[in-house]
This record gives sequence, C-alpha cells and structure tokens, in this order.
Amino acid sequence: LRYGRVVEAAAALEKACALEPETGRLQALWAQALEQGGKIEAATAAYKRAIAHEPEVSEYYHNLGFLYAEMGEEAEAEAMFRKALMRNPHQVEAHFNLGGLYLDQRRYQRAADAYAAALELQPNYADAWINLASAQLHLGRNAEALAAYRRCLQLDLSTGIRARVEQQIAGLEASTD
Repeated sequence: LRYGRVVEAAAALEKACALEPETGRLQALWAQALEQGGKIEAATAAYKRAIAHEPEVSEYYHNLGFLYAEMGEEAEAEAMFRKALMRNPHQVEAHFNLGGLYLDQRRYQRAADAYAAALELQPNYADAWINLASAQLHLGRNAEALAAYRRCLQLDLSTGIRARVEQQIAGLEASTD
C-alpha cells in the first residue's frame, strides 16, 4: 500500500485473510487496500470483520465511520466515531471527523464542541481551528470565530490557506467596525 500498488496489495491481503481470517489487523489492512482501490462497500465489510475480531481497536471504528460518512450514511458514521472515542477519547481524528459530520448537518454547537476537543488534544491543528471558526460564525459568535482565525494564523500554514484565513479576519473586522 505504501508504494501505491493497491491492486497487488489487496490481492495479497485477501489471501492472507483467507489463511488467518481471525486477525483483525489483516482485515483492517485489507479494508484500507480496498478503500484505496475504490471498493468502498467491500472495505466497509472488511472493517466490520476487523471490529468483530478486535473490538477494542478504536481506529477500526473511526475508519469505518469515515467510510460511512463518504457513503452519506450519517447516522452510522456518527455511531462509529462515537464508538471510536469511547475506546480512545484521545483520538484526535475521530473528534475532528465527528465535528465535520456535525458541521455538514448544521449542528453547529456539537461541531464546535468536537473541534474544541480535537484542539485540546492537538493545539496546532490548523484545520480544526478553521472549522471551529466556521462553526462559531454559524452560531453568531463572531468574536470567538475571530479569535480562532487569529490563533490559526500563529501556525505554519500554506500561502493559500493563510490568505483565506486573513481574508476571513478582514471580513469579520470590517463587519464589527
């Protein structure tokens, strides 16, 4: 998988899973190969098998939640992200992706809470600061959004992202004048 040879990796992992069907890690690796190959439904089934064999591994739930979100199955995605966080409350990406799901659903307070949790764990997560600012804007909390954007500017950002954040700040500052 590391070298982009998805088809070969998927075939090898399928054979390995046939030899050791009870190994959750192999099922999860096969799921990754299937996902990278665009076989989302098969990847979903492989993650479910991984979970059945190793239900304590939070990453399997997170990855399955991500696939559900890609398929538009929001309730299932939310359930999987929450199960991931029950197993590992320090999983930053699960908080972040749960926030994204809530943002898409216009559940802005929940999105803000999820992004805040991600930032508590990883304070230099630029995308989480940007998305937190977006949620705050939707909640009508312009001062909090402005603070989040300003905090984001303290991070190492690409030129394009920096320009967009500066543009958002300028717009917010102009609206408060």
